[in-house]
Amino acid sequence: MVVRRKNPVNLITLIIFVILNAAGLFRAELTAFLGVSDYAFYIILNVVCFVVPIIFLVIFNRREIRPGAYLKLKGFRLRHLPVSVSAAIAATLFCLLLNAAFTAIFRLPPEDGLKTSIGTLGFEGFVSVAFAVVLLPSILEEFYFRGAYQSQFSERPRIDVIVASALCFTMLHGSWRNLITPFVCSIVYAFLVYMTGSIWSAVVAHVVNNAIAVTAALYADVLTTSELKWVIYVAFLLVFFIFLYLTLRFFEKYYNKSKKKRRPTLKQSRRDRKNAASPFSPAFFVLAVLFIAKTVFEITGFWK
Repeated sequence: MVVRRKNPVNLITLIIFVILNAAGLFRAELTAFLGVSDYAFYIILNVVCFVVPIIFLVIFNRREIRPGAYLKLKGFRLRHLPVSVSAAIAATLFCLLLNAAFTAIFRLPPEDGLKTSIGTLGFEGFVSVAFAVVLLPSILEEFYFRGAYQSQFSERPRIDVIVASALCFTMLHGSWRNLITPFVCSIVYAFLVYMTGSIWSAVVAHVVNNAIAVTAALYADVLTTSELKWVIYVAFLLVFFIFLYLTLRFFEKYYNKSKKKRRPTLKQSRRDRKNAASPFSPAFFVLAVLFIAKTVFEITGFWK
């Protein structure tokens, strides 16, 4: 794969950030103007923000690499399922416990953004949530971030690309109340893709993460008011350590198997260094500045 020194992926990510936040601010006006429900608007927004950029990047790189390789569409194997599920559960529980501790220490009110969003979707409740919140974002976001974004810089693992992708993913999804979850999960998804060679392992992990997050959001009130909440937290902690152990064992197994296969030749190493493009471009830093500004406005109450 020939890696372009100048590529548009960070600029596209910046544009996605602007569109998502503008759509969030003017959702009521936009849905009224388009004459669609919140459910339909959410689907349209995902198509505009992720499907269109993915198609553009595939066409942009058509001479260098085939779409299947670019998006890492290698067939998902059943033996990849345990590590995908285990890693997702471990990462999600870790972030939920950390967020709960952060909220308790600083005595913050519970965040109900996800629960509010779920309530506005309508369309047969469970079906709309399962598709629009759990399944659709998992597929499109993984195709973009772990597929197109990372492939735009290198076909082999690069720490700077993994970190940049995770930061972009966090800035598009996180808020000052929830920066840990998208960053940690993004790192885990990236390693899953590189170890299994398939984007579908990250999609499965993302689906599991979203399902747990939706369930936690819907039953957060029950957990906080229950007399047994500390017993529940301890149970979550035990489950987390179990799945963390299983995940590390899976990672070690896959790493040892793939180490020789993925070891680049001297010629490949020289070519990669020659073509290496930094993911930390001016557009990336503009995105970071906008995210920081948005965070300041959220904390001060100017951004709602």
